[in-house]
Amino acid sequence: MNLEEIILLSDIVKLPKETLKDICINLDVPDTGSIGELAERVWNKAKEGQQQKSIVFETCKDRIFCGRTSSMWYYSTSEGIRGVKELLSQGTNGSNPFEHMRIPDRESLTSDPVLICAAEGEEEGEYLLRYTYKTGVTREVFVDSVSTHARSAVTTVRVNEEQGYIEIRTEPKAADRIAKTFAQAIRQQVTIGVKPIMSRFGYNIEEIADALGGELVDAVGKPQIYLDEFTQNHATSVIRILAALDSYFESEDIEELQQRLNEARELLGDEYAAVPFTVLILNGMEKVGLGVKDRDLRGLPLYDYLKTNLEHQGGYVQFSVNEGGVEHQYTVKIGLKTNSIYFITPATEQAMTYVRERLVLD
Repeated sequence: MNLEEIILLSDIVKLPKETLKDICINLDVPDTGSIGELAERVWNKAKEGQQQKSIVFETCKDRIFCGRTSSMWYYSTSEGIRGVKELLSQGTNGSNPFEHMRIPDRESLTSDPVLICAAEGEEEGEYLLRYTYKTGVTREVFVDSVSTHARSAVTTVRVNEEQGYIEIRTEPKAADRIAKTFAQAIRQQVTIGVKPIMSRFGYNIEEIADALGGELVDAVGKPQIYLDEFTQNHATSVIRILAALDSYFESEDIEELQQRLNEARELLGDEYAAVPFTVLILNGMEKVGLGVKDRDLRGLPLYDYLKTNLEHQGGYVQFSVNEGGVEHQYTVKIGLKTNSIYFITPATEQAMTYVRERLVLD
C-alpha cells in the first residue's frame, strides 16, 4: 500500500474546515456545509477509486497524519533500526500490513495497540505505521436502558531507519505501549528506549525555546526550596515587607521603610531572616505558573526575579516555520518529564520536521 491508501475516515474528520473545502473543490463536489458533512463527502468520494484517493492525499498530505497531536521519539539502544519492512511484512495471522489493512472488530479492541496497516514513506528507509487502540468506554442512556461502546484512537508512527528514530504521535502513556508492541512485532531485533531530548537541554525550557528559535510564552515551575515550619507570623512578615516597599515608593520616607522592615524581620526570627526573600514569597506553593500573550516571558521583571528559585516543570513555546515562503506560527507544550512535545496549533509535516531537526536529531 502507498500513503494515500492508509488514510482513514478518522483522519479526514480531523482536518481543518478550509482544507476539507479545498479537497471538495478539487474533487468537483460541493464545498458547503459543516465539517462533518464535508468530511463524509470527501470520504465517500475517496472510496470511489484510486484517482480520487490521490486527489485527497495530494491536497492534504502535509496535514493528514499530523494535526493537534503529542509526539514522543524512541531510538534503538542496541544496533540501530534495520529491516523493519521485512520483519513487519511477515505479519501476524498471515496478514502483511504493507499489503492489507486489518481493522479489528470493535468488541475485540483493547488498550493494547493493534497494527492496522503500513506504507513506505517518501524517503528511503522510512515507513508510516497506523495503530489503533481502545481509549475508554462511552455509556449512552436511552429512555430506560443503557448501552455502552468502546472509544478508540488511531495513531501514526513514523519510522526512519537512516536517521534511527521512531516517532510516535500520541499521548505519552499510549506511546510507551505502542513502542512495546512495535518491538515485539519486529521480533525484538532491536531494543528501543525513549529519546531523552529534554536532558539534552538540561531540562531547561528556556534552552528548548532557544533551540526552536521561539519565545517562551508560558512557564510552570515548582519552588526549589520548601520551608517546613513556616507559620502565619512568617507569612504576615512577608506581606508587611511588600507593603513597606509599596509605601516607600509613594512617600519616599526611608526612615519609615527601615522601621517597617525591622519590625518584619523580628517576626521572621533569626532563622528565616537569613533565607532569600524569593524563597519566602514562594513558600507553600506547589506550582507557579507565569504566562504572557504575544511576547517572551524572559525580560519581564517578575519572571526574571522568580526563575532562579524555580525548577522548570513545563511550559509553552511559540515559534515560526517557513512553509512555502510563508511564515506560520505554532505553539507547542513542552513535557519535560515525559519527553514529549504537544502541538497546540495543529501541526503540518513541515512543522514536525522543524521540531524534530532541532530537538531530536543529533
